[in-house]
Parts: sequence; C-alpha cells; structure tokens
Amino acid sequence: MVEFTTYVVGRPSVEGYLRGRSEVYPNIYPNGDFPPNTLLVVAGLVHEDYLVEIKAVAALP
Repeated sequence: MVEFTTYVVGRPSVEGYLRGRSEVYPNIYPNGDFPPNTLLVVAGLVHEDYLVEIKAVAALP
C-alpha cells in the first residue's frame, strides 16, 4: 500500500479507529514505515450502520 484515505462517521469514531489502527499497523508494517493516511470525519456513509470506510491505493513493483 502506498496511501490510505479513511472516512469515519462523527468525531466519536476517531478514537476507536486510531486505537484499532495502532494495534494492526505494527503487525502489517513492522519497520514502522506506515503509508500516508488522510483521515476525514464525515456526517454519514451510504448505509447508516457503516462507521468507517477505507480507501487503499496499492502499487506493484
């Protein structure tokens, strides 16, 4: 992955997202070289039960 864009619904969702990311990213990127991540707070997503949407951009060698 070379870039992430993350949409979270409402400011209360930010803390949970960051906590989850801090648990997962070190396993995926053990050297700590995380790709850039733009984090946006939005009013809602297409389905009212969805709280997070993540767009990932990957590049092949």
